[in-house]
Amino acid sequence: MEDEFDVDTWDFARNEGWLTRKIRNGRLWWHRWRHRKVSPLHYGQGIELYNLDEPVEQAPVILERHADGKIGGLYKALLGSVVASGVIVSVVLLLYNIGSTPSRALDVFRPQRLYSNGTHEMYPVSVVVSLDGFHPSYIHPLHTPFLYALYCGESEQSVITAPYMLPQFPSQTFPNHWTLVTGLYPSEHGIVSNSFWDPELQKQFVHTDEEYDPGFWLGGEPVWQSAQKSYYRDSKEDPFELKVATHMWPGSEVQYTPEQDPLKVRRPFYRDKFDGEESLVVKLEKVLQYFDLVDEQRPGLIMTYVPTMDTFGHNYGVPDIGSANYDKFLFQLGLVDAFVGGLLQEVEMRNASHFTNVVVMSDHGMSTVNTTDESRYLIWEDLLEEETRKVVKHVIMGVLYAVRVDETKHLSNVYEELKKALSDQPHFKVYLRDNMPSYWHFAGHHNFNYRLAPIWIVPDPGYHILTKHEHKYRVKHKKQVFGTHGYNNTDVDMRAMFIGWGPYFRAIVNALPEESVKNATGYVAPFENVEMYQMICDMVGVSHPAANNGSWAFPLVDNDWRGLALQSAWRNSSEYLAEKYVGSAFNAMWNEVEEPEVEETWESASSGELLGSSTLLESSTLRSAQSLTPSLTPSLTPSLTPSHTSTSSAPSHTSTFSAASHTSSLPPVSITPSPSAGGNWLHEFISEAEGLAHSLLGEAEELIDDLVDHTGTR
Repeated sequence: MEDEFDVDTWDFARNEGWLTRKIRNGRLWWHRWRHRKVSPLHYGQGIELYNLDEPVEQAPVILERHADGKIGGLYKALLGSVVASGVIVSVVLLLYNIGSTPSRALDVFRPQRLYSNGTHEMYPVSVVVSLDGFHPSYIHPLHTPFLYALYCGESEQSVITAPYMLPQFPSQTFPNHWTLVTGLYPSEHGIVSNSFWDPELQKQFVHTDEEYDPGFWLGGEPVWQSAQKSYYRDSKEDPFELKVATHMWPGSEVQYTPEQDPLKVRRPFYRDKFDGEESLVVKLEKVLQYFDLVDEQRPGLIMTYVPTMDTFGHNYGVPDIGSANYDKFLFQLGLVDAFVGGLLQEVEMRNASHFTNVVVMSDHGMSTVNTTDESRYLIWEDLLEEETRKVVKHVIMGVLYAVRVDETKHLSNVYEELKKALSDQPHFKVYLRDNMPSYWHFAGHHNFNYRLAPIWIVPDPGYHILTKHEHKYRVKHKKQVFGTHGYNNTDVDMRAMFIGWGPYFRAIVNALPEESVKNATGYVAPFENVEMYQMICDMVGVSHPAANNGSWAFPLVDNDWRGLALQSAWRNSSEYLAEKYVGSAFNAMWNEVEEPEVEETWESASSGELLGSSTLLESSTLRSAQSLTPSLTPSLTPSLTPSHTSTSSAPSHTSTFSAASHTSSLPPVSITPSPSAGGNWLHEFISEAEGLAHSLLGEAEELIDDLVDHTGTR
């Protein structure tokens, strides 16, 4: 009688046979009635059956958390009728399951109910991970094995994914991250670019500013506001029944005035400021600290931002196979993949995968610009006569040029001069705002028309406009090859990725036609990222999301998923992707164009051997470096701060969430220690070395062993 079960989660024993589970369910109902006076502290916590022989005085309760701040579903056990009703229900459920897929008929995910990991009961947790600048063609069986398993239908947990997700124009970080959390086009939520001029505020928005004027951020309702508002309750001590934690998510740090946010729900309850130097080990640690907070403090939604690939891309672009920075590129990919794999593995180690959802997505892709080729760039000062430039009042520079004139009467002259200057440049187009393509959602009337400049210059991917000063700087410092984004959002280079993992996605997988499902992974057709807001709302139990531009029905289970499914015959024809990303999962699954034969592929690169399955899947640095991962070190306490006090310091409450005995179905993961964890030598080595040799792995593992020995934990 040493079996453990979750008395509120029918499919707790997911690996057992069908008949065994039916027998366990019958015993479960019998023990529920026979020992109906069970303490609520034990009820639903996966307690061992022999502990039920100890009588206690309080009747059992089932608690459900409901939107709009109400706690309901309080059912007291009935004395005389429980036996009959329990037997009847068991028989009905038994008959209902005959002939059906085991574990799915009863295993319906509900975001407002308590679940158990075998030792503790808790409400579901959803984790949203944004991999900035991560193109779906980065997914590769050798260098991103975890993402590959999720993307290619090799996960045992329910997964929904698509060949790619479409970002919004401009395909930049801040507009798209605000779209992801509001479900609105940039012209509707107001963050229309990474930088723009607001004529009403008479200020320029710059995404790198340390402090943001809240006036820029009043468009749309971010998902953390929707969640915290839906579960808000009238309590001075703790009004938030569902808390949200954001870690470096763009826009989550904005401090609103009491007039703008009277309930204090527009800002996440927990949030961490941007830190571009933070290692992925530390980032994973912080996410898990939120996950492991004690009951009332644990957030139901955790959102984290990973800038790794975007940072690398801006510095080096996307290197070609065998180029100088190719090994470094693969190294960064391996670290990001290990971060995702480590997160899923930690969830499974806590036996929490049956009530935890993880969304991994990106905001846009990346394109390489090589300004050693003079045909790839233009100089801004050469496009307008000196006298004409005097009437230009504001110019937002970058991959896109947004031009404002001092008076409306000068608009036509500036536009015509730019049009003439670019007439022999097929890769550079100039638009009046109202003549821009309709799928960019800039033309016509929008909430934030006044933030949209009247003239825009939009290059093709791989092309750029530089000022004379910037060009001189890049030549001097040998930074003529770099990466950027912001281009036409429908271009293949700008594609984003999406993967949803967890019990919430089971209903969608079940609703898809068989041809669109591989194992437990369901495939939907490529979609726009405006759909993500409603998906996250539905995932955390928000019953009434704010108005948005998404097209899917809400709740999402009401969609015609057969119509949204990826058809088995779906293919994409891209010679560029076939040549650029040899061996990628996308090419193997969907690209009609055959890849070229190359001498050195992703499989044969030296860094591939270093960062492939031989390292990331076989070494267990994460598991052994307990000093770097708090979830494996119960003595560590979270360092987090509620939004009502100050940012990034914590209520010192030790986590009570311990991992139940559970065998993970995920392979072990390794994340190389960061400079902050293991010294600056590794960071310097990676930055300065021309190539990464096998000896690096051995040195890193020795460092981890030394750290573990020093702390005395393993």
